[in-house]
Amino acid sequence: TKLIALNAAIESARLGTSGLGFRVIATEMQSLSDESKLLAQRIKEITRGAVNTVDILSVNSNLLLKFIDEQVIMDYDKMVQNGEDYSNDMEVFNGLSNELSETSDEIHAAMKNIVTAINEVSIANGDAAQGTSEILQSIIQIEEKTQQAIGLLEVFSPNYNASKNMEGARVAQDEGEVERKELLESEDLLFVD
Repeated sequence: TKLIALNAAIESARLGTSGLGFRVIATEMQSLSDESKLLAQRIKEITRGAVNTVDILSVNSNLLLKFIDEQVIMDYDKMVQNGEDYSNDMEVFNGLSNELSETSDEIHAAMKNIVTAINEVSIANGDAAQGTSEILQSIIQIEEKTQQAIGLLEVFSPNYNASKNMEGARVAQDEGEVERKELLESEDLLFVD
């Protein structure tokens, strides 16, 4: 554009007044040339800035890729491993929970059996206590009947009194505690009853 402007200025000067149009063209071309120069410098600066930005982006992209390779992938692998470990732990926990549930059910059943056995023993003890009470009542009744029978024997049977007195006399004679006179007196008293 500078050459075109220079060429138009030369033609305008050579033609004189008739080359006025060339002078206008030469001025516009000079102006256009200056603007083009400024725009070219501006484009060059923008391009340099874009290249610098691309370089920075490239460096940062490489750093990001390196970070992903060295950190993120390792952390992701750890996360996957932790997930697998948690899954395995949950399977173990689930197994232990099932075993605990089964053991709890067994303990519950055993406790029910113990309670049933205690109730049965309690009932048996109640029955035994009632049986013992009945036996005691029977013994008391037998004792009362025996006393009544002995009383009747003493009243109606002189032989019973005599055998009783003879037994007493034998005991006294063996021990030497009772004299013969007292024995006779006691026999007389017994027959009087």
